[in-house]
Amino acid sequence: VADAQIFSSVAGGRLPGWQVGNGGVNAWGVENLVGLIIDADFSPAEVVVTCVLEGDFYRGLTRAPSMPLWTEKPHFALQDLLMHSIWKANILRYGSASDAVGLNETHRDMIVDRAARRLKELDLYLKEQKVKHFLFILPTRTQIVDGELPDPRVEQILKQYEIEADYLLPKLLSSEPDGKNRGEWFHDEVHLELSGHHEYGTLIGEILFNALSAN
Repeated sequence: VADAQIFSSVAGGRLPGWQVGNGGVNAWGVENLVGLIIDADFSPAEVVVTCVLEGDFYRGLTRAPSMPLWTEKPHFALQDLLMHSIWKANILRYGSASDAVGLNETHRDMIVDRAARRLKELDLYLKEQKVKHFLFILPTRTQIVDGELPDPRVEQILKQYEIEADYLLPKLLSSEPDGKNRGEWFHDEVHLELSGHHEYGTLIGEILFNALSAN
């Protein structure tokens, strides 16, 4: 999927007069997003749009050494294959970050609570900087196609900290009533095909256009 085809670019195409940039990084969690803007003082925009999956609340602070070779371009194909194989071996041996907390509900509560507190910190920080902030919760394929409900733990913690979040799930279900067609939006559980990027970008662009035009 080319940069011009991803949903942030599609949304930007529906915002005349605005210059839109994408700060997305593979495998980041909520704490990474907040750290970029607050800790690294990266706030070059008049509007910040945060798009997260519910699973991002469980990632904690993701560090590059725990990922495959995504932080640099491999010199040749075998290098990429070797690094990916080593990463897969580590996953089998130690488990992923989500697996590590899968059996411990108290631990999961703590991680999600910390992520929500950091999001609230981000929201307050941006308001102090006079920067508009929009938070979108993106659905998974299982939610879009199989009818799985939003994560109640994440919903509850957002309400607890009075964090305004726009769940895209009901709007996307309304935009395409055919479940088979919705399934074609996805490459896997969370990553999108071109049609998915178009649907997400169109919806986000419309929401932002209406909100920014009203101010």
